[in-house]
Amino acid sequence: MIKKSGLIAILLTFVFTMVNITATAYFEDADGIKHYGWNVIATEDNKQCFEFDEDGNVSNVWAADGDVANQRVNMYALRELAISADEEYTIEATFTPDSETDLSVERAYGLVAWYLDGDNYLIYWMQQKTDGGWSGQFYGRVDGTFRRYVTDLQLEGKTPSGQPENYWHSGEYNDMWWDNPNTAHPDVLEERSVLCDTPFTLQIVSKIETLTVNEQEHTVRSFELHQIIDGVDFIPSVYYVDNVREQGDGFTTGIYAEAFNFAVSDFALTNETDYAAAVTAEIENLGSVASEEDIYDVMMVRSQYEGLLALKSEVAPATVEALAAAEQDAAAYIDDLIMALDNTKSTFVEDVDTVYDLYGLMSDEIISYITKTAELAEAVNDAKDWEDPNIDPDPEDEGEEEEKKGCFGNIATTLCLLPVLFIGGGLVIKKRKRLN
Repeated sequence: MIKKSGLIAILLTFVFTMVNITATAYFEDADGIKHYGWNVIATEDNKQCFEFDEDGNVSNVWAADGDVANQRVNMYALRELAISADEEYTIEATFTPDSETDLSVERAYGLVAWYLDGDNYLIYWMQQKTDGGWSGQFYGRVDGTFRRYVTDLQLEGKTPSGQPENYWHSGEYNDMWWDNPNTAHPDVLEERSVLCDTPFTLQIVSKIETLTVNEQEHTVRSFELHQIIDGVDFIPSVYYVDNVREQGDGFTTGIYAEAFNFAVSDFALTNETDYAAAVTAEIENLGSVASEEDIYDVMMVRSQYEGLLALKSEVAPATVEALAAAEQDAAAYIDDLIMALDNTKSTFVEDVDTVYDLYGLMSDEIISYITKTAELAEAVNDAKDWEDPNIDPDPEDEGEEEEKKGCFGNIATTLCLLPVLFIGGGLVIKKRKRLN
């Protein structure tokens, strides 16, 4: 949230995407709190079902209290750490169901194993059926069609039919059932409704492998699935998925939910990329601030740094200080713009408008270093009823000028839409509470 600084607190409805600041996503909740390092993909109502802890990770999902009809493969919290196409990685999290869980509808929770976009995603979920049965599922699409896969159980003849199935499959479902000893954790084998009250740790180990299917060699990405209960690790299956690698770099992982209320703990991604080193390099590449574009670069890097979450500790203190110095430089640039505002120039209103908007786009950190907020407030007040001293007034235009007073440029748009108080010559714009 933008901090109150001096006499002025500006609330604008701009978002970073309007100024091309898109390197690291964040999720902004209904209270206006930014949760860096995560991107929530869901309907607007369902986005508010995701809750975050003090460490910045997803802590609870209240999907059962949301719009359940619009959650099917559209209810993700994605950890915005990009993984390359050839990289080996492990993701895991512990899921603890809410004690009020019932069997009125099918409910699911799980890990997003691989996500590029709405046509490219793979999910390892656990689904509680309404009759008390349950299953694991490795669901998803690659390039818009259901994933093309073969499993270790099929290759080894451990399917219900007991026959090897050494060929590619592409059907929508392939359940790992609760009563199959090859696919259900031994501690809950043949026990109904266990997802309603049993904490599960799910884990996925994924890597690129060479596999022979139907006498032809293929390069595939494997997904080794784990169910862990009370420290006992069980592997229900390994999926080998074709054509994942070809879809490109930059996929993400995360948490999936559907009609289930549950707590999430110990979410972790382990892979080869040194994300802290990448952020350090971005900070070291920052130069002096000489333009608005330079300011946006500083804010983008701050967003990347905040998105590291626990990995921030791997960035050296001196590097963090360098980022703060760049933000101070950006604040000085804004201060200079404010002090350059001149009410004797014909462009005064437009100049105030520009600086006002720019101030509203600044990050919390940069705003905390800006010192000329009182001067900006004074300029905004002056611009409200300002008349160009370089133009002699025309009596015939007085009526038209009266209509324009109080509304000018983008400032007017903001002032007309938000409650405004003028206190001792200072401008304070109250924050409007969001309704959703």
